[in-house]
Amino acid sequence: MTTRDKLVVLCLVALLAVTSAGAVVAERGRPPQVAAIGGSYVEGVIGGHRHFTPVLATTGIERDVVRLVFTGLMRADRAGEIVPDLAATYRVEQEGKVWTFEIRDDARWHDGRPVVADDVVYTVSLFQDKGYTGPFAEAFHGVAVDRVGTKVVRFTLPGPYGPFAASTTFPVLPAHRLGGVTFPQLPGEAFDQRPIGTGPFKLSDATPREITLVANPDFYRSKPRSARRCASASCGRRSRPRSTVAASSPWRSTAGVASRIRSYRGRRGRTRRT
Repeated sequence: MTTRDKLVVLCLVALLAVTSAGAVVAERGRPPQVAAIGGSYVEGVIGGHRHFTPVLATTGIERDVVRLVFTGLMRADRAGEIVPDLAATYRVEQEGKVWTFEIRDDARWHDGRPVVADDVVYTVSLFQDKGYTGPFAEAFHGVAVDRVGTKVVRFTLPGPYGPFAASTTFPVLPAHRLGGVTFPQLPGEAFDQRPIGTGPFKLSDATPREITLVANPDFYRSKPRSARRCASASCGRRSRPRSTVAASSPWRSTAGVASRIRSYRGRRGRTRRT
């Protein structure tokens, strides 16, 4: 290599270094971008749905809807820690045998009614029905649940159990809509196809080919960024496989997540939802 060639190479390297440094400085000086609120999220899926009542949901699609429409006393955060959700506070007594939860004042059902202790008591009664064999059946076997006050509910376990908080992540059901309905009667209830919950989204419409949810503006935690979410069997053929993040709860279905095909489409100004 001649001296001239070496000089040219050195100049190119120097130019590249200056350009890269300038790009880094410009990027650091740029204000952080915040995701826009609103728009639509469209998700192509494989499979079908029959039930939207949490204790009846079995498929991946059904459990996805349940996670968006309903919430529990507690929830798993992004780090996997169990933290309060519908519960404002809770206390543990008798070395983990007695657990008392106070429901937050701003928690409301999608129809505007407040969430109360009776809702929790009714939901647990379904888990304790002999016909229920889902993920919470064992967790509440032998557990007594009592309404201590309008917003206070107490669980008394057969014995001390430190990790019981994780069991209270179950989706709570509305006693004012379903009180008196037994577990075997749930599939025939209109609620099963048009449920109301306490979650960040409301079920707006459901057909064999499409499920539409709209944002809940009164959600007690952070408001959803999507105004509308749509799970559609029809768009699955146009989609390519895409990895997903499943919620850390007993409703997580690994097989369901693995079989889904998802696509993302963001459009501002629309009001349809997932």
